[in-house]
Amino acid sequence: MDLTGMFGEGWAITLAHHRLGTALHHMGVPDPRTLPDAFNQAAYHAQNGDLDDGVLLLGRTLPDGWSLILELDGRTGWTGIASEVLTGLSADGNTAFTACRTPDDLDMYIAHDGAEIAELDLVSAAFPQGADTTHPLIAALTAVGFDASDDLTPTGEAAEDHDDMGLALAIRALTGLNLTTHDLTPPFIGGFTHIRP
Repeated sequence: MDLTGMFGEGWAITLAHHRLGTALHHMGVPDPRTLPDAFNQAAYHAQNGDLDDGVLLLGRTLPDGWSLILELDGRTGWTGIASEVLTGLSADGNTAFTACRTPDDLDMYIAHDGAEIAELDLVSAAFPQGADTTHPLIAALTAVGFDASDDLTPTGEAAEDHDDMGLALAIRALTGLNLTTHDLTPPFIGGFTHIRP
């Protein structure tokens, strides 16, 4: 899975254990609709759109009750990392996380049960601010080699898979899903949000 090859060095994906419409509502899309020409619409808006129009979010339903929301316009930051979004999506025992790519970084922000619990640097495959390894989600990530110690030295699969492949590994550890390129292609449902981090 090569998201950077597909979308360049500016994108974010959010996964949430919610129905797609509910996830998009939490992310500020009041009336989600089918977007038949989603990539062209997103590219045009990112290059020519007025920031007052908001940011276009593209959503897909995944197996096992998960939803994926893709952002391709980070001019105002990534909606998926806004605290209100992550805590709202993860409330009531749910899990949500957002990974965002910039030219120099690929980071994942993880929330569970209404609280942000960790930031995972997918370039170094480690938790730069540390993490509670007793939390089941962090334990799932450390089990595949992401490092939560002060050493910041990944092992196992995480030592071999960095960047986009590390993202796929982290998603599999957190959800049990093997995300593929197909999961990031149309058809999409979505709309504009005005939530900014």
